[in-house]
Amino acid sequence: MMKSRLTLMMLACAAALLAAVSAGSAATAPTAVAVTEREWRLSLGRLAVPHGPVRFNVANFGQDDHDVVIRRNGRQYGASGRIAAGGRKSFTVNLPRGVYYVLCSLPGHRSLGMVSKLTVR
Repeated sequence: MMKSRLTLMMLACAAALLAAVSAGSAATAPTAVAVTEREWRLSLGRLAVPHGPVRFNVANFGQDDHDVVIRRNGRQYGASGRIAAGGRKSFTVNLPRGVYYVLCSLPGHRSLGMVSKLTVR
């Protein structure tokens, strides 16, 4: 009888631990943000996301090459690298709270309008 109770308690503890680990890993799943680019516009599918890992799914619908860079206060947090016309890339960045600029860093593209703001709560 004592062994049965001990086994039951151990199983209950293991189940609780497994539930806590599962909940923790779900909380760290990246939040997806769609980014579309074309001459001379960059649009975000979401303007605000929770802090933590953010996955940027970029589609270049333009006729020119573009890229995506994530910046805040002069610091670069992530970048896609160059994306050919018609191309797609995804990358994940761990972002703390704040307001970020999501932009094309190719010469002259930002000044032509390829920039958006993303708020990370």
